[in-house]
Amino acid sequence: MSNYKEFKWFGNKQMYLNEINLDNCDDIVIGRYGGNTDSGAEKNEDAVFIMSNKEFNWKFAMILDAHTTIQSANLVINTVYNHKEKLLSILNTTKKDMFKNLQSFFFEII
Repeated sequence: MSNYKEFKWFGNKQMYLNEINLDNCDDIVIGRYGGNTDSGAEKNEDAVFIMSNKEFNWKFAMILDAHTTIQSANLVINTVYNHKEKLLSILNTTKKDMFKNLQSFFFEII
């Protein structure tokens, strides 16, 4: 897994209100904009978790748009992140096995 990269972000930590931000995770470009305060934006409950592995030729992304609070996005991303090693082992298998095992993985962690 030498080519494994990850990126995790929660909008309540860095809101990017009135600000466009570009970042990357390998060749994935992540654009973040928290909204315009002149239009009523006060906070940002968006979140993202991305993993990529060039060696095994896969990308995995979770993009969440939570409303009212960040708690739901935080719970979902941190639940998956806490099982990251299992997820990585699934993503590094053949595509035939990967999709079958991903379904089981998500049912097991909830």
